[in-house]
Amino acid sequence: AEKKAPSAEIKEITIPIEKKTLHTIQREIISAYVKNNKTIRIIGDSLNKHSEEIREMVHNLVGLEIIEQTQNRIIASDLVNIESISVVDVIRRIDIIVRAMMFDAVQIPEKDIYENIFSRDKDVNRLTILLYRTSKYFMDNPHVSNSLKPTDYFRFWTIAENLERIGDEIKRSARFLRKPKLPKEKVNTITNEYREVEKYYVQVMNAFYKKDNELLFASGTKRDEIM
Repeated sequence: AEKKAPSAEIKEITIPIEKKTLHTIQREIISAYVKNNKTIRIIGDSLNKHSEEIREMVHNLVGLEIIEQTQNRIIASDLVNIESISVVDVIRRIDIIVRAMMFDAVQIPEKDIYENIFSRDKDVNRLTILLYRTSKYFMDNPHVSNSLKPTDYFRFWTIAENLERIGDEIKRSARFLRKPKLPKEKVNTITNEYREVEKYYVQVMNAFYKKDNELLFASGTKRDEIM
C-alpha cells in the first residue's frame, strides 16, 4: 500500500499574562500563532481587566477564533487548513491592498479617507503575519510542502516584509497630507512624486509575477533615479 506522508505535529501552548504588559502579551500571542500552535490558551487572574484588548489581538490573526472565554481564561483555536494556503496568493492579496492604499493616499488633500487607509494597513499586517506563519509551517514540514523550496519561502518572507513597510510608509504619508493648511505647491510636489513611486512599484511587482529578472534589474536603476 502507498505510504502517506506523516502529519504535521499538532501543537498547543498556554500563555500566562500576569505581570505582563499588553505589548508583551501581543508579541507572545503572535509568536504562538506564527509557530503554528493549533490551540492557544491565555490565562490569568487579570484577564477580565484586559479581555477586550486581548480579544482584538486574537481577531487580528487570520483564522484564529475564540472558542471559549471565562473570567480567567481565553481559548483560541486555529480553524484554517494551512496546507491549503498559497504564499503567492497571499503576496497578491497584500499587493492589491497596497496598490489601493497608494491610489487613495494621493486623494487625501481632496477628501479625508485616512481612516480607510489606516484600516487597510491593518489588513496588510494580518496577511503578512499569515505569510510568515505559512512559510514557517512549510519549512518546518518539508514532507507536506509543494514545489517551492526553502529558499523560495525566505524570498516570499522578505517580499512580504517589504510590502508591509511600504504600507506603513503610505499610512504615514497620508497622515502628513492630512495636515491642514499645507501649501498647495508642496502638496502638488508630493503627490507628483508619489505617482512616480506608484508607477515604479507596479512595474516591480509585475516583473516579480512574470519572473522577469531583466525588468527587475532595470527597475533597480529606476529606483536610484527616484531616490
